[in-house]
Amino acid sequence: MAIQNVKNYTIGKGKVYFRRSSIDATGLETKEAGYLFLGNAPSISFTVEAEQKGHNSSTSCVVSEDENITVSTKCSGTITIDDIKSGTLALFGQSTEPVQDNLAATPISGENIVAYEGQLMKLGETNNVGAVTAVVVNGSGGTPTYVEGTDYNADLNGGWIEMISGGGITDLDDLEVDYTPTAQTRETIDVGSSPSIKGTLIFQSDPIQGHKHDFQCDVTLNPDGELALVTEDWQSCGIKFNCRNTGDFPALMKVWASINNCA
Repeated sequence: MAIQNVKNYTIGKGKVYFRRSSIDATGLETKEAGYLFLGNAPSISFTVEAEQKGHNSSTSCVVSEDENITVSTKCSGTITIDDIKSGTLALFGQSTEPVQDNLAATPISGENIVAYEGQLMKLGETNNVGAVTAVVVNGSGGTPTYVEGTDYNADLNGGWIEMISGGGITDLDDLEVDYTPTAQTRETIDVGSSPSIKGTLIFQSDPIQGHKHDFQCDVTLNPDGELALVTEDWQSCGIKFNCRNTGDFPALMKVWASINNCA
């Protein structure tokens, strides 16, 4: 009598890693050295689809199928990630690798901005300056020097200037602003700069119960769904992957089942 092994019942958990590939002008693919741990992924799944071609026999009055073959196989999947960091955002946004730079606390003198009544003016807009200190707002040519709270308001945390109606600044006045940006280290993600992200995906399983099944495949990544910037829930982003047969494996996906290592 067959006995069911309850240890085969699986509640899946695990970690997912991705290594980018670079493609040169000739189409040659080179795999980079290291893997990025994508972080906490509350949902990972994949699907295998087969396209079939049937053949009908016409030797009798009732047409019947006498052969059916598989002509193509496709393997794809989705990953939901709530570990929102630069590396995963770059994959979701189809960007090249994030580039780190340092914004120094170097005083800026005489930055030109135009005053618009009822609107905010951004300091350091082209360099994404955040918090600032030592703000001084002058007229064109350096005079007059306007008074904060009377002629304008300053949001030092965000780096914004707002003219006060009835003060000394009027609509469309040319202003020169001195300020010092707060030093920061940041990473830049150029969304859309890498529309075809290729590489290798590894899933290492660590199930609550069940056998450990590790997966590895060469893939192309694409964004899946939206990234909610304001939400009452934990922020997350989705990534779709399509498996590719690059010759490194004799199949679209390689699966290693640890049949003697059961949680």
